[in-house]
Parts: sequence; C-alpha cells; structure tokens
Amino acid sequence: MTIPWARSPCGRLRRSSAGGRPSTDPSSWSCSHIPSSRSISPPVGVDVIYLGEAESDFPDICRKIISGESVPPVIRGRAVPGEDIPACRGATIGGIVEIGRGCWRGCAFCSPANRVMANRVMRHRPVDDIIKDVQANLEAGQKDIILHSEDFFSYGYRSAGPDQRMILDLVRAVKRQRPKTIDVSHLSLASVYQNQNLLRQVSEIVGVGSDQNHMSAWIGIESGSCRILRMHMPNKARPAEIEDWPEIVRECYSLFAEESWLPVASLVLGLPGERAEDVIKTTELVDSLMDYTGLMLPLFFTTIADTKLGGSKGFSRQDALPEHWQLVGLCLEYNLRHLKKLHRFYQERMTAGFGVHLALRGINLLADIMLSKYIKRMKRGEPPN
Repeated sequence: MTIPWARSPCGRLRRSSAGGRPSTDPSSWSCSHIPSSRSISPPVGVDVIYLGEAESDFPDICRKIISGESVPPVIRGRAVPGEDIPACRGATIGGIVEIGRGCWRGCAFCSPANRVMANRVMRHRPVDDIIKDVQANLEAGQKDIILHSEDFFSYGYRSAGPDQRMILDLVRAVKRQRPKTIDVSHLSLASVYQNQNLLRQVSEIVGVGSDQNHMSAWIGIESGSCRILRMHMPNKARPAEIEDWPEIVRECYSLFAEESWLPVASLVLGLPGERAEDVIKTTELVDSLMDYTGLMLPLFFTTIADTKLGGSKGFSRQDALPEHWQLVGLCLEYNLRHLKKLHRFYQERMTAGFGVHLALRGINLLADIMLSKYIKRMKRGEPPN
C-alpha cells in the first residue's frame, strides 16, 4: 500500500520542481561544498533544501510544491514538542521506537546537538506514546525493540542530570510488553561513566543474561585526543574533565563487558585541525580496548550544513596521513577479532535458518583470510590499495 501511495505524490513533486528536485536530506547530496550553515544555496539540480525536523512544516511545503506555489529555496523546519512526535503506524526497521530528541553536549559536527543548542530545548516523548509504538511494532510481527534517542540516559534529562526513575520506569513499561529483546540506539559514554549503577539496573530489568544474552548501543568515542575534544567537543566528558576522556572510555568498556553490553563505537577521522599526534592518541586508545568485544567504526569527517562546522572542508582519502591508515587498520583488526563472537551474540535477533548462519561463519573465515593483507598494509601506514 505504501509504494502506490507514495509514488504519485513523489512524481508530482518531481514534475513540479521545474527540472530540479527537492531535497529533504542534505547528506544525500553531500554538504562539503556548502559555504556555511547560515548561507546555504541549493546546488545545481536541487530547487529546495529542507533542513531540520519535518513534522511541523514539511507536509505543507509538499502541498505548495505540488500545487505550483513558490516556496523559499532553503527552509528550516521547526522543532516539535515531544508529545507531537508522530506515532508509528506499524512495524519499524529493527523495531526502532523514538523516545526523545536532542543532545545538550553541542559537538561541532553534530546536527541534533546544534539544534538543541540553538533552541535550548530537549524533547522527551510521554511513556504512554512510547508504549503505543512498542505495541504497534509487536502487533505487526516485530519481536525486537530498540529505544532511540541521541543519548538514552538523557531521557527525562534535567539540569541536575539524568532522571533515573523516569528511565527505569520506561524500561519496566517496555519490558511488560514482552518483546524478545530490548536495546538502545545511542549512549553517551560520559553519561554512562557518571551513572554506572543505572546501566546495571537497566540490565537487570531487561534480563541480560537470562531473557536475552546481551544489550547493545552505538557510542561516540570520536577521538582519543583531548586537544581535538577541546576544539570540537568541549562538553564531551562533562561533568568530568576533558583530560579524563581516555580513562572514561576504558572504564565504560570494562563496565560494558561486565554487564554484557556490546558497544558499536564511532571514530571521526580528519576533523579540522587534527594532526598526526592526535591520530596517534586515538590509535593508542583503540589499542587499549582490543580485548573488549564490540565494533569500531572509523568514519571520515563529512560536513553537515546545519552544524558549527558546516563551512569546513570534508576529509577524503587524499587527505589521510600514514597515521590515519594505521588507525583504520587497527580498527579492522579489532572488528575481525570479535566478528565470530558478535555473530553468536546477534543470532538471537536473527530469523535466518541454519544454512544462512553456516554461510555467515564461512564468510567470517574468508574475511580473516582476505582482509589480512590489507590490515598489514594499513598498519604500515599505507592505503589499502
């Protein structure tokens, strides 16, 4: 039903855009050429850029384009209150359910943080609305639920810190719906570091080790260099000091291992002002985490228009130093080391049959053999090819 419903309006939008096309996602055409987040003009072939949240303004903008009315070339969507975040109409990919929006830490490359810093507001959905979305997923056949926000421990956040009672009440309410597994999409390491017992309580309510074998979350290490954090992420470690960041990361990884949480960590390579010694600091931090199970994802810095670094140059292969390749090689080695264990953990979330799992084991073995030469090359400071 969705495809026929969407095809006609999308076709009218395309025909109404006078040879160009509207864009709702700046990342879909890369913002590396945009001068700044405050002076954006559409690139060739794009008539309208829509930035920000869509619930309040985007439907009306689409109606105007379809009817032939003129609209501004750049539109900034207004943020909606938490209670106005729309409900799920059925199953979502991965059973993802939004619980809130925003992050107060204000990292220079991050658009959710930039919008919160500009509006001075974070949004939290009412528990009843969240549970309705969980029920909609389960009734549509989804078995696993992922609670989504920029930082799970920021749900109900007040100036004094996380609202632990609100977080635990939410987890209990979701658990009562009897999903097969519960995960969270994102966690701030600084929040975990300051609230370690809260993570243990969440694990206990979810039933990690009894009802499900693990929980997982995407975390942002981003850099092991305190100098880079001070430049672009000054609130990253708060309320701890920036200088404590490497130790914060290591202590959180120890806690994750203790509580059977699998961290999926992002690293940002090539942030403006990064030097070889900064990359070495990140490599040293990753090397200290090699024995902890998880995934390590090194990402090249890409500019996003609606951020503090919107006018900066993106990072590319041609910009990479030998130290960058050494870091990427170490991350690949880390991932291959833990791939088999990750596959065993994630089997409880997969509906594939025995044959598929057998094939995946073969692929894991083949990856070890095929990628080893690239790892050796990168760890020498050379590009993979």
